[in-house]
Amino acid sequence: MADPHDVPPLTLPELFEAQVRRTPGQAALESPGCQLSYAELNERANRLARYLISLGAGPEQVVALALPRGAAVIVALLAVAKTGAAYLPVDPQLPAARIAFMLADAGPLIVVTDAATAGGLGGDGRSRLVMTDDLAVSAAVAARQAGDVTDADRVTALRPAHPAYVIYTSGSTGTPKGVVITAGSVVNLAIAHIAAFALGPGSRLLQVASLSFDTSAGEIWRALGSGATLVVPPPGPLGSEELARLAAEHDISHMWVPPAVLAGIPAGELAGVRVMTVGGEAVPSSLAGPWAGGRLMIVGYGPTENTVSTTLYQVSTEDAAMASALPIGTPISNVAVFVLDEWLGVVAAGVAGELYVAGAGVG
Repeated sequence: MADPHDVPPLTLPELFEAQVRRTPGQAALESPGCQLSYAELNERANRLARYLISLGAGPEQVVALALPRGAAVIVALLAVAKTGAAYLPVDPQLPAARIAFMLADAGPLIVVTDAATAGGLGGDGRSRLVMTDDLAVSAAVAARQAGDVTDADRVTALRPAHPAYVIYTSGSTGTPKGVVITAGSVVNLAIAHIAAFALGPGSRLLQVASLSFDTSAGEIWRALGSGATLVVPPPGPLGSEELARLAAEHDISHMWVPPAVLAGIPAGELAGVRVMTVGGEAVPSSLAGPWAGGRLMIVGYGPTENTVSTTLYQVSTEDAAMASALPIGTPISNVAVFVLDEWLGVVAAGVAGELYVAGAGVG
């Protein structure tokens, strides 16, 4: 087990709002056509949160986010967190059948979307659609107060044990299942990542992962909980060439890259990226040689059921000599891992078994 680390009993709004107070004028969010400071982002999210609360959103409720990648979905995600509801990210690029299944299975009270996306959602009509680009909705949101949402404003009091998000597994071994992760687990993750990845004001983190992939939760909350700038690219595929271009154009210092994508980027690119995290699949040791030198390179591993990252491994250029994939490393703070046999006994070192996870991250 990793060394225990005291994590304050915060909700996600408290994590973000504490950073707003520390760095109100710092750039929080950059996306095409939109640049928001921490104070500006907070006010936008507060107004939308108050509108969603008026529709019944609150703790133990689910609110779906069906919006393309961009500033609007980050504002909406923060707003849902401030209501106390759990957000369900729905990537509009997913197959229609999968979107319909997720909405029917989760039964969100509200779906935050836009006019271009709403027509392809399907669903069973039980959820209320809130379209961010509807003029009446925009006017109603703008009329709300911009101050921080408190328990006095919410349907009921918000606690760290309340669900923070619902993300569906790939379903590669059967029917996709929704994994529910609590706010306390996300706060534990964010604080561990901020320390491990040396994030703070002045850091610029590129938001790469689809919101329907749990890696996105790590990207968003470690950025907005640290004073870093979250840079959100426009909708569209993010292949090797595109990521290299975005990293250079936006002076990115921190980014997550899938191993297959990183393998397609010429060595020497991403020169400004000081901290690179890789994961989502086994990481070939061949990537250590060209990418671990002169920067902090970290392998992140974790099942969706355990809040993004269960373990981290710091890569060195010498790891290129490994005959197999890079190790998954050791657990983050307040998480434990065990290799057990079929009778749930701990195996000896070097003996194969199954990985079991315990601690703050388990959904």
